[in-house]
Amino acid sequence: MRLFCTAFNTSTAQRPFVPLARRARGEQGLALITTLIVLIVLAPVVALALRSSISILRTTNADYAESRAFYAAEAGGEVALSGLELALLDGVLTNAELANIAPPSLDGYTFTDFKVEKDGPSYTQTITDGPFAGMYSITQDITITSQATHESGAQSTILMGAKGQAIPMFQFGMFFEGAISDDAASRKETAGRVHSNTGIFLTGNELVFHDYVTTPNEFYRDGWEYHADPVADNIHIYIDDNTGSENEVTFDSGDTPDPDDFKAASCASHSCRLMTGAFGVDTLRLPLPVGMANRELIRPKEVDDTDAEKAVKYAWKADMYVTVDLGTHNGKSAECGGSAPPRAPSLLPEITITRPYGGTVPSDVDKCDIFRFRWESFYDNDEEGYVDVLDVEIYELRTWINGPGDAVSIIYVEFIDASVQNSSTTDGRPDGVGMLKGEYHPVLKIVDGNRLPGPLTVGSERPLWIQGDYNTYSDWQPSSLFGDRLGQLSNQWADSAGVDYGQECRNTIKCPKVTTDVTVLAAFIIGKAQGFVGCFHEDPGCSGPVPNGTNGSVKLLEDWKESACPGGRCTSTITGSWIYMWLPQYANNDWLIPSTHQNYVRPNRVWGFDSRFLDPNNLPPGTPAVGQVFRAAFRV
Repeated sequence: MRLFCTAFNTSTAQRPFVPLARRARGEQGLALITTLIVLIVLAPVVALALRSSISILRTTNADYAESRAFYAAEAGGEVALSGLELALLDGVLTNAELANIAPPSLDGYTFTDFKVEKDGPSYTQTITDGPFAGMYSITQDITITSQATHESGAQSTILMGAKGQAIPMFQFGMFFEGAISDDAASRKETAGRVHSNTGIFLTGNELVFHDYVTTPNEFYRDGWEYHADPVADNIHIYIDDNTGSENEVTFDSGDTPDPDDFKAASCASHSCRLMTGAFGVDTLRLPLPVGMANRELIRPKEVDDTDAEKAVKYAWKADMYVTVDLGTHNGKSAECGGSAPPRAPSLLPEITITRPYGGTVPSDVDKCDIFRFRWESFYDNDEEGYVDVLDVEIYELRTWINGPGDAVSIIYVEFIDASVQNSSTTDGRPDGVGMLKGEYHPVLKIVDGNRLPGPLTVGSERPLWIQGDYNTYSDWQPSSLFGDRLGQLSNQWADSAGVDYGQECRNTIKCPKVTTDVTVLAAFIIGKAQGFVGCFHEDPGCSGPVPNGTNGSVKLLEDWKESACPGGRCTSTITGSWIYMWLPQYANNDWLIPSTHQNYVRPNRVWGFDSRFLDPNNLPPGTPAVGQVFRAAFRV
């Protein structure tokens, strides 16, 4: 016990007593000193970390701002591409159109440098891939500069290369804005590329296509108006492969709806030459500015036509503009300078000729020789009425050009005041008959056109007729004809033969007889009803049959079955390019078709594609083009 106490006392003696309060204050001071030392040591580290964080934040913000500026600049480039597509709708890119392409409006950004410029002259180029591979285009290289600057100062610039391609439409054997519908009962061959913007519906027994068949929509072995079954209805469709072998189509968009399966079937049997939306085929927009109806291509000049419309319309391209005023009537001598053509009526409409781009204007005598007019000249059994005819005498035009005149490439004919009621003093018949009774119904007729004066395009917005052989002379010329709808007459046709024979054309003396074959070589831009009216019978909501419309591609009024022709039937040969762009407005009788109204007896029809149009040097004057734009290069 002592020992324990001694030891305790000794320890106490060596360590002086310190009150508890003093000891607490001492420890707090030591902690403060330690904390200060730690802070001093860590301050540089914290500062460095803070500076690093601020630097990273600033870098991130800068990268974010620059990224946004880049995307803004890229948006400007995409807007420029869209503007190019619109500008190329008429097939032509002008410097004024490029200058009018504006950048987008983006909050906080300005486009300090924005340009869309041509990169050298345009050139002809063969398209190497896609559904239109092998066709040629008029190509214009474009450079797009888009520099976007943010209000913070961030800036980015991109340079984008693009190609504007204008594809001349007469490279197509057939082009349809509406649906293609064909139920031919016998073998029918089609040369040249075939394209429809609406869809393809085939029910024929032996339809053969020797080139690409394309649509952005679908392909059916079925009818547009009615249901058909490939087996029960003996439907047989053939499309050549790339070796020229005719291979039957054993599938369609109905029984092969999967895009990959459709592509595989097409490529296996037809070398991918049947192409639908499954292949990504685009709608080929017609050469018209956005918002314009298709018919505007052939409509007359209008005072409010924009520059874009003027670049498209044949009326503005024409270097000979002919106005026929049906409401103003002159005597023969007043209108024709004392020398009216044979069979001219006592009163003629006022005919005015202008040369918008310079050139000689025909005298009154020459005018009435080239443009011969007759009131109610023949009876159109399809429309059930007499028509007022302006003949364009190609022989007289060529004679005038080779004499006092000069070259003409595009002739546009405008009929005005057609709604004025007929009077007995102007009618060739007593006030008309049938559907056309009491009104003017002007049509344009091309005659004596076997030899052309040179490359030539002729038309109007009214129905178009061709009488006899056209462009068949040894010096073939690039030529196109356009109108509301196309009709063909033989070499034997005389207007006086066109009478109302009702339903008695077949095997009667009333039906005009064709005794020789007829050949026409030209491209056509015309109307056709099928595919423009009604709806596909399988579509939801489609009910009832569609109107018959103006059935057939070409109107006929004669009996082509004649023993004088080989095989006892005369042949109509029409070789060129067929562009169907609208529903006929004037030749639009919906009821008269051969099965119910025998207004003609059919010829042997040899209608096909003229491969000479595949040479850009053989395009007719004023050939329209569909445009496409694609990105060729991109760099920052």
